[in-house]
Amino acid sequence: MYAQEQGQDDVEASGRTLTRRKVLKAAAGLGAAFGGYGFLGEPNWLEVTHTQIPVKGLPEPFEGYKFALVSDPHWPEGIDQGFMTRVGDLIQLECVKAVLIPGDLVDQSSGKKVSLKGVFDNWTAPDGQFATLGNHDHWSGAKHVTQELAENTPLKLLDNEFHLIEKKGSAIAIVGVDDYTDGFMDVDKAFAGLDPEIPRI
Repeated sequence: MYAQEQGQDDVEASGRTLTRRKVLKAAAGLGAAFGGYGFLGEPNWLEVTHTQIPVKGLPEPFEGYKFALVSDPHWPEGIDQGFMTRVGDLIQLECVKAVLIPGDLVDQSSGKKVSLKGVFDNWTAPDGQFATLGNHDHWSGAKHVTQELAENTPLKLLDNEFHLIEKKGSAIAIVGVDDYTDGFMDVDKAFAGLDPEIPRI
């Protein structure tokens, strides 16, 4: 496992300096294990990176909040249940508060309907597990994938919507949109009703 710490005290964005909060450590940048070189060359290679992200206006109860971003599993192409369990073990080892999966959960190139029963069982965190659909999920049948997520996984699908994580009277929002090429991405709907003062991911 390769781990790398990186961060900045101040980050310039749109002409303003963000606050000096070392927060929201992305515990698992495992995308390389699933897409591109990882999928074609080393399908069982896992890489963990750590990144500190300053968030303007972050409430004090969320200082140092840690989430895992795990991208593009493409289950079950080129991987098996043992691999998926190892990813979950890494998530547990990192002691993250929430898990985020930004699409391409499945890959149905075999033409068979994909079952997710048991696949993501140990991809869990205290504040929840959240996913959005990617183009491969749509190619595999968005309705079927959505049903599998609801019935056979601990994951909550964010389909142009947000979810609040609340602590001690404060909150942050996890926002998810549909795939922009094969789905229907509706950013206005995703943010509808969300207090603009609440930090969002």
